[in-house]
Parts: sequence; C-alpha cells; structure tokens
Amino acid sequence: MKQSKIQTFRAILLLFLCALILTGCGTKSNETQKSDSAPKTTQSESASSDNGSTETEASDSSNADGNAGKEKNSRKKGLLDLTKMSSTAIYSEVYNIMIDPDRYKGRMIKIKGVCYITKDDASGKTYYACVIKDATACCSQGIEFKLRKGLSYPEDQSKITVKGTFTTYKEKKMTYSCLKNAVLER
Repeated sequence: MKQSKIQTFRAILLLFLCALILTGCGTKSNETQKSDSAPKTTQSESASSDNGSTETEASDSSNADGNAGKEKNSRKKGLLDLTKMSSTAIYSEVYNIMIDPDRYKGRMIKIKGVCYITKDDASGKTYYACVIKDATACCSQGIEFKLRKGLSYPEDQSKITVKGTFTTYKEKKMTYSCLKNAVLER
C-alpha cells in the first residue's frame, strides 16, 4: 500500500515537473536552439554500487566534426557555476540540463536553492534535491544530489549551495538526473 502511494507521488511529481517544463516561462532561447542540433555523446551503462540502480555515464568518444567536438569538449571543461547567474538564466540552464542531460554528463555543476527531501518508505531510500525558482517564482526546477560519503545532509527546506558531478541513473525504468559526489558549500 505504502509503495503504491510513493510510486503515485513520484509519478505525480514527475508529471508536474513535465507540465512546468512544457508550459515554461518565456520563449526558447538561441542557446537552446543550438543545443537541439548539438551532437549526442555515446553512453555506457554500469551498475551502481549503492542502490542497484543503473548509472549512465558519457564516454570519451572522438568526433569527426572538429567544430562539434570543440563545442562538446567546451561543455565538459570547468565548473558550470549557476550561483553567479541571474535567476532567469539559472532556471533556463537547469531547464536545458533536464531537456538534454547528455550534454552535461561528467560536468561539475554548482547550484544554490532550497533542499527538498523525500523518502521512499518501501525501499527505505531517501532522496535529496536542490530546487531553484525562476525570477517570478512561478516555475521551479530541481536536481537531485548525492553527497560524498561521510558528509551530513542538510535539513528539509534549508537554503543550500551544492556542487557535484552531473550524471543520470535509471531506477524502476525511469531516468533521473543527479549531482554525484556532491559537497555542500557555504
């Protein structure tokens, strides 16, 4: 009974986030239009050691097109620091991450937002996410994070800044985004 409630809650949450993405707050930017034609990276799947989920990582494949390869490689270099952007730019970038996660896999990302915690009673797993609102606070996007071993998680609804390596994983036939090996910053 509890497991079906949790699955229903996750499905409703996923549908709500999809509705927010589809309705959006504005128009499609030039950066988003460029990402539509960007090459996709190849993927390999490996089993996650902690929860039996499948984690999908981008592989380092060579690209015959020099310009496309440069664009792909430039996305992988350095830290994508969303804490230094305007709230509208942050929301837009997180939207892009959710729409085309392959472009961001392996990239270090730093975000500031509010910590939301949910627990799956059936599996006993606890999920932590950093949620960011746009400038008008009408729309929000969030990214799950998993802290490095030994670090303490923040309290629910607390303001946080988190930095980690972006990846995706599959759980119960669904694909989720996550900042792995994350750290909390002050």
